[in-house]
Amino acid sequence: MPFVPQVRFDPLSLWFSQTEWEFHPSAEDFVPVDGDFLAGEVCSGKPVAAVVLLGEGFNPAESLVVHYGDLAEAIIPLGSQGDR
Repeated sequence: MPFVPQVRFDPLSLWFSQTEWEFHPSAEDFVPVDGDFLAGEVCSGKPVAAVVLLGEGFNPAESLVVHYGDLAEAIIPLGSQGDR
């Protein structure tokens, strides 16, 4: 696999869902942890990270689906149910 020194992404394309809940964060919902996450650029050896404040409606006992626009999604099992 070729080495990619820089990757660009759109942080505001991230959104989250559960069975009866969707959350499309605004820039203010991201709390910077390391680097400038909202710049949408990851460079080799320079981490970027942010915490997303999910707000009301999020159920920690239900799996969380993380979406990147309509391109990709990942399911994170939470709680003991493990279902979507």
